[in-house]
Amino acid sequence: MLSGKRVLGGKYADIVLAIALFLVFDLGVLMINFYTSYQISSEAVAINLAGRQRMLSQRMTKDLLEMRTATPAGQVYDNARRELIATTMMFDTTLEAFYRGGQAADTNGLPVMLARLTDPRARQILETSRGIWLPLKRAIIAANGPTASAGTVKTAATLLIERNLTLLKLMNDLTTRLAGLAQAKASHLREIQTGGIVLALLNFAFILFHFIRKLRRSDAEAESARRETTEILDTVNEGFFLLDRDMRIGSQYSKALSKIIRKPLVGEEDFIRLFEDIADAETLGVAREYLGLLFEDRIRERLTTDLNPLERVEVHFSREGGAFETRYLSLSFTRVYVDGMISHVLGTLSDVTDQVRLEKEVELANKRSQEEVELLVGLLKGDASQTAAFMQKTEAGLLSVNELLKGSHDAASHVRTVEKIFPVIHTIKGDAFAVGIDAFGNMAHEVEKTLLPLRGVTAIAGTHFLPITVLLNEMLARIKLVRGLLDRVTDIQRSIAEPNAGTAERWTQEFKAFAGRVASDLHKRVELETTLPVLDDLPSSVLQKLRDMCIQLIRNAVAHGIEPAEARLASGKPAIGAIRLKLERYRTGELHLSCRDDGRGISPGRIRESLLRAGRYTQAQLDELSDKQIVMKIFESGFSTNSDPDAHSGHGVGMDVIKQLAMALGGRLGLGTRPGQFAEFRVQLEMENARPSEPMPVRVAS
Repeated sequence: MLSGKRVLGGKYADIVLAIALFLVFDLGVLMINFYTSYQISSEAVAINLAGRQRMLSQRMTKDLLEMRTATPAGQVYDNARRELIATTMMFDTTLEAFYRGGQAADTNGLPVMLARLTDPRARQILETSRGIWLPLKRAIIAANGPTASAGTVKTAATLLIERNLTLLKLMNDLTTRLAGLAQAKASHLREIQTGGIVLALLNFAFILFHFIRKLRRSDAEAESARRETTEILDTVNEGFFLLDRDMRIGSQYSKALSKIIRKPLVGEEDFIRLFEDIADAETLGVAREYLGLLFEDRIRERLTTDLNPLERVEVHFSREGGAFETRYLSLSFTRVYVDGMISHVLGTLSDVTDQVRLEKEVELANKRSQEEVELLVGLLKGDASQTAAFMQKTEAGLLSVNELLKGSHDAASHVRTVEKIFPVIHTIKGDAFAVGIDAFGNMAHEVEKTLLPLRGVTAIAGTHFLPITVLLNEMLARIKLVRGLLDRVTDIQRSIAEPNAGTAERWTQEFKAFAGRVASDLHKRVELETTLPVLDDLPSSVLQKLRDMCIQLIRNAVAHGIEPAEARLASGKPAIGAIRLKLERYRTGELHLSCRDDGRGISPGRIRESLLRAGRYTQAQLDELSDKQIVMKIFESGFSTNSDPDAHSGHGVGMDVIKQLAMALGGRLGLGTRPGQFAEFRVQLEMENARPSEPMPVRVAS
């Protein structure tokens, strides 16, 4: 960057030189004035003293005549004598000062220095005057000496009278000559002074003309630059602005800045306050700290650029009707240096909402493509008939949910609809993960997360179901896609597949894979042991419900029962949890389904804490319930002991689904548990007479 000295020496060199010359001329004229005044004063003294010489010559003549006619011892004589001596001395001293240069007395008797006269005419007058004066001086001295007599006085007077007119004329000529010299010198000095003044005026006129012309040209250039800058600032789509150390916006900023933040600007405004009503407090705090770092000289600019936390900021603009519009802004900053010091920070504000939305759409498209690939891989790996059954059941479930949503018209029906939808979606999620179609499981989990905030809420509006409807339509579209893929997979599998395995074998493979996936998601290790010999003899209407029940029991055992490996080892258990799933037919014809895990068991105390924390019961109500009654609460819809919901637990649906499936098969539920050791769920089914029933009594081991 150019320094101030280079600017003065370059751009304004001619003006600086002209001003310097003007000052020199003015100073010269001033010095000439001082010199002229001094010269005039000196010349005036010389002229006055030359004129005094004429008077002194006449006074000496008068004094000698008085001495000649007066009595030598009288008063008149003495006075004339003293005056003659003083006059003679003054005349002689002044004449010698003119001739040789030296000191003389002025008209007031004060000493004054006279310069030696060098003018030829003046020197000639002085030479002639000295030739006349020196004999007179000797005669006057003799007339005033101790041996003076009337004769010497008469001789001096006669000599002075003879030469008085000549001496008077010479002194008059000297005065005239000195006056002429003074006048000539004054005229010359006036010419020099006039020339200096004229030069100074010409120089001033040049400065004025040149400076005004240059100023006009500079103003025109500045106006052109300002106009171009304004056009640029009014045209660009980004918001450009300068920030000072007080984080205030300068007076120059682009028009787009006001448009992007949707508020008028007047300049010199606090930058942080402009975002107070559209950004959250955390973002504002981060922005203030980051902008402070930008003015720290010790921090490198590249580092501040890499650490920019404002590269993408989410803001919310209020709209009519109380709604909000979400936009995404990008802020970047560059330091502005002046003489090596940080002066300002140049900020650039851009609206990148379209870019963010495009990125999200691309990300979503990539995610969908990946899910479709995973879906295709799952179809190729799985059993086509089993997947087809899942798709048929899922489609029926989703259509039933749609019917429930269509039939919901008021707040009360909305509440009932939420409770009816939850088990259906939870079952779909479990089935999807069981058959290895995780894409459907994840989508069902998203529906669950959308439904979860609506549970326990009485003021539910129809608009709350809009996100659910979108997800359901997307799932139905996926089903259509899967069916098309499934037809092709079925053809491939039919051409290369071996004879189908039995139901028990297929279920065993499916359940073990499902247990492994759930355990992997929850960072646990499990081993599933199955005993399912009677499956091949059961009707399909029973098989589907049994399968759904088994999936929920396995999920519950992994999510709630089995502990992480570290906790198991700490309590003296093997790192791998054991789950046993058994289906047996008794001699009475009843089916007995049991699922046992060697995990943490069911703790009545933990259930009490969860019920109290969820606000379902008061402490007094809980104190009135026995441990068996407390354990029965796990079958209540919407209750879960997991306070941190995930894809496999925490929604309060699994136990409710198991209870409804058992009742649909006319079965009875039971469980046994010992805290810290095991938990076992049992379902007793009477196949000849399937009817809804109440759960069997619960046995809780101490």
